[in-house]
Amino acid sequence: MSFNGREAAKLAGWFAGGALVGVGAGLLLAPQAGTDSRRAMVRYAKRVQIEAIRVGRALKTGAQEVGKSLADRRESHKMGEAA
Repeated sequence: MSFNGREAAKLAGWFAGGALVGVGAGLLLAPQAGTDSRRAMVRYAKRVQIEAIRVGRALKTGAQEVGKSLADRRESHKMGEAA
């Protein structure tokens, strides 16, 4: 699946918002001891970090594709003017 830059940024925003809501709900509804909650949050933070890296890479790839497309258009436009 190919992301363009705008789609990847939107996905990252939704992901970050969902992560915040999930952490807040988890803290409010946690029926476990504080140490267990902290361990769970550390595990969750690691998963979020991995997902953020994945989304960041998709965003980078999308931005590179958009940049290449724009460069190709510019080059073809220049060639059209030269003819």
